[in-house]
Amino acid sequence: MKEDKTLIIVGWGNQAQSWACNLRDSHYPCKIYLRAGSHKANFPVQQGLSTVKASQLAQYQNFALLIPDQNHLEFLNKHQDHLPKAAKIIYAHGHSVHTLKLDQKFNQFEHLLLAPKSIASAMRKDYLNQQNIQAVFSTEHSQNPKQSESFLKELAAAIGIQNPYPVSFEEETCCDLFSEQSLLCGALPTLIEQNYNFLIQKGIPNHLAYLETWHEFFLIADVLKAKGPKEFFKMISPNALMGSQQYNQKYNKQETEKLMEELHREIKDGSFDQKIQKMSFKEIQNQVEEYWQQSPLQKMYQQMNESQS
Repeated sequence: MKEDKTLIIVGWGNQAQSWACNLRDSHYPCKIYLRAGSHKANFPVQQGLSTVKASQLAQYQNFALLIPDQNHLEFLNKHQDHLPKAAKIIYAHGHSVHTLKLDQKFNQFEHLLLAPKSIASAMRKDYLNQQNIQAVFSTEHSQNPKQSESFLKELAAAIGIQNPYPVSFEEETCCDLFSEQSLLCGALPTLIEQNYNFLIQKGIPNHLAYLETWHEFFLIADVLKAKGPKEFFKMISPNALMGSQQYNQKYNKQETEKLMEELHREIKDGSFDQKIQKMSFKEIQNQVEEYWQQSPLQKMYQQMNESQS
């Protein structure tokens, strides 16, 4: 009898929705598990997907934990008796397995990594446009790595991922946490906002400052992605090229590298995780939302979007 390859997706957040819809359109069998009483219970059904109850989980072998990382331990503690022995537990990020040693606490299961390097909305868009979704994977906590790799690559292809790169859980965790802080979610929004506010202070009209910072950043990012750094610098104007070199000569790389070393050290030695455990996510989220809600850049973003609608 052929093994049932149905994937049970745990959760219905943005990442889970992208995985589920891509798998549905690829005719790869998947079902959704949500906790009892979830207000999202009807959402998967509206997308043509089936749901399962806790009592039915034992019928399946493959599970993708697409709930927040901080909820993984709670889920496994609560449902370990509902899951079959040697079940494959797939994670989209290595953080919980690496830091909480879930592979040791729940060694009756196989713990696999399939981490798309894409935000959820882009995953869905790239799939629909038949663009490859970049990703990494790990089978280091598998009893049968070759079989697990074959399984992950078949699943990945159905999601829209071709040729994912092999890594370790630790490598993916460290790199993901570091890049979020030092570049993607930390430095970039802050630097753009700083440039926008500076131009306003120098008397530049709000609309022009917005177009030259926030708006053009995304245009530049698209070209960098499409062309690569070498071709990008071949195609930009002489003024832009000269300006980039002047900035590079004045940019304090030593200070930035010092900060990066600090961020990296805190991730490696566990300090970052200790900070997270002591913080209230909801409180921090509210603080960040309140800050950006009052930001002149956010207000201009809303104004510009309203004027274009």
